[in-house]
Amino acid sequence: MVEVSEELIAGLKKKAVTLRKHIIRMTHNAQSGHPGGSMSACDIVTALYFHVLRVDPTNPTWPDRDRFVLSKGHACPGDALARLVVIAIVIVLLFGNAFRLLRRPRRERSP
Repeated sequence: MVEVSEELIAGLKKKAVTLRKHIIRMTHNAQSGHPGGSMSACDIVTALYFHVLRVDPTNPTWPDRDRFVLSKGHACPGDALARLVVIAIVIVLLFGNAFRLLRRPRRERSP
């Protein structure tokens, strides 16, 4: 079993809460989406993107990066937001310009 510090858990919980707040704002601003499905996936998505997955935001085509496959289509706003946070979360409140991220994920549409 891997030891995980209380500090790490607290930090991940804080990021998951922030992600949930952004999902509410995002789906409200777009007047579309499934906030419940996205919010229910926030803890696992946060743990994956901010602790487990090997990703490099400066090199999104890195061949050795980990891949994340989302099979819960209604959670795609949460997944998309986590990816944006890793890259840069300035786009969240301008969601109208990123509406494609709210739809079900597709490889050719996702960042």
